[in-house]
Amino acid sequence: MIIALLMASVFPLAFDIQLVKVAGMIYIIADGSVDPPSAPISNVGDVSYTFTEDIYASIVVERDNIVVNGAGHALEGTGIWKGIDLTGRSNVTIKSITIREFDIGIYLNHSSGNTLYANRINNTYIGIDIYACSGNSVSANTITNNKHGIFNDHSDSNSISANTITSNYYGIYLASSSGDSISANNITSNHYQGIELYNSGSNGIYANTITKNNGYGIYLHYHSDSNSISANTITSNNKEGIWVDSSSSNIVCHNNFVDNTAQTYVTPGFVNVWDYGYPSGGNYWSDYTGVDVYNGPNQNVPGSDGIGDSNYTINAINNDCYPLMGPISTFDCGSWDNKPYYADIIGNSTISAFNFNATQKLISFNVNGSAGTMGFCKITIDNLLLGGPYTALLDETPVMSSVTSNSTHSSLYFTYLHSTHNITITGSTVIPDSHSSLGLLILMFVAASALLYVKRKRLIH
Repeated sequence: MIIALLMASVFPLAFDIQLVKVAGMIYIIADGSVDPPSAPISNVGDVSYTFTEDIYASIVVERDNIVVNGAGHALEGTGIWKGIDLTGRSNVTIKSITIREFDIGIYLNHSSGNTLYANRINNTYIGIDIYACSGNSVSANTITNNKHGIFNDHSDSNSISANTITSNYYGIYLASSSGDSISANNITSNHYQGIELYNSGSNGIYANTITKNNGYGIYLHYHSDSNSISANTITSNNKEGIWVDSSSSNIVCHNNFVDNTAQTYVTPGFVNVWDYGYPSGGNYWSDYTGVDVYNGPNQNVPGSDGIGDSNYTINAINNDCYPLMGPISTFDCGSWDNKPYYADIIGNSTISAFNFNATQKLISFNVNGSAGTMGFCKITIDNLLLGGPYTALLDETPVMSSVTSNSTHSSLYFTYLHSTHNITITGSTVIPDSHSSLGLLILMFVAASALLYVKRKRLIH
């Protein structure tokens, strides 16, 4: 005992970093208790479980509707077991844990409605393994140096968003899964694919940054059909930005394909969709060599519109008929009645300080580029969000713009000499007005119905 005290006083740092060694397994039991009771987990009300020290063990969760909070502590294994086992669980939140040195970091099996948030997972075979699950959320995790970052197998309608997934063999892998959403992830420097889908259809891949992966940026194969792939920035991957193998009816639009070793490949005989038609357009391809001197659905009316005048050809039956002349950025304008609204900006400028102001009925943003060069901008707006007629200002001075509209959206195109400018687009109607008008019509209808009912009742009596 004396020797131990002396060692602790001489080497306090060494003692501080020791993991608490709990033999093998820790259970959060269905009745809310923790076994063994000596495990360094604080239990508040059988709903909140918080690490008080780093732990050297696996955790099996047998209780639903709880939060397991690592509070920044580590959960470490020896290359075997599962770090956290959520088999059969629902409504469990796992957050703020550093998980390392397991076969599987977090395991979900026939589980639903769980949340994995702000964890750090590294040095496992599979960081997060999702099997036969639905309705789970995986967000804001940092997943590095694993064989598979996230493996989603026979699992539907899960959300994988805002994660940093780097230096794994595979970033995100979906197998025989549908209805999943993969959005706003940073998927960088993985050894093989950034995102791979096998026999997986009707999934959404949105607004991800997929860059510098040693394989394909996105790889769809073996009947991975009818997926929607948009608003992604896919750059500097060592193979194709997107490889579509034996898969069809995928919608690949409004992405930026920049400086990949090859931009895309599609297996001959399989048809996919590469543009939304005119005036919305297709994708930005950094190796596109066409020009923009015409506009219109047939690109035969004099005047530029931010869309290339000729196709970007992938193969004989796959073409982007309206390739974009500059990168596209998508900006969130808010939600009304649970419907999100966005604005798309195509241009050769750096866009910053985007703002939608419903009160002032305007959208504003800054543009910047190399001084003296010609800049262009095409902004597409939902007519319900901000309706015309429109006024465009460049640094508070009216700027000439061409406007193209259809039943749902309007696009404004204008040019300027580069430096730093503020752009303001002012509309005539705004979505809160339209919703207020709709609400007023509903109230008027209800009031009229009530009055008619009262009159009818009086006549009967």
